[in-house]
Amino acid sequence: MIKKSLFISIIVLLLSTSVFAIPIGSKTGNTFYTNIVATIDGYDIESYNMNDYTYVVAEDLRNYGFDVIWNEEKRSLYITKIQGKEVVSKYISPVINDYNLGKPALSVYYTDIKAYINNEMVLSYNI
Repeated sequence: MIKKSLFISIIVLLLSTSVFAIPIGSKTGNTFYTNIVATIDGYDIESYNMNDYTYVVAEDLRNYGFDVIWNEEKRSLYITKIQGKEVVSKYISPVINDYNLGKPALSVYYTDIKAYINNEMVLSYNI
């Protein structure tokens, strides 16, 4: 009898749950200032901290030996490391003063765009 009532309760709970869709462009959070220095093949790259992870801007990877191709129809960004492609970035990570560490830097927005590195989908955000 207990199993039957538990099963019915779960079904009622599932039926009462509504689907919530976040509109594209809705603010979902922030990146934060950090003193972490991200590098690719020994070259500094601008990075952002969010939820204890470090992120880079996909389009910036063009300066680090990657092809970055946008597919409008699929709303997807394809990033591929090209062996031997010249690194042209001159970026040097700035020193973040202690006052700004951990404070919000940039807003993050919901997007339906998917990002792939070497054809494997990766977690991505819109800033």
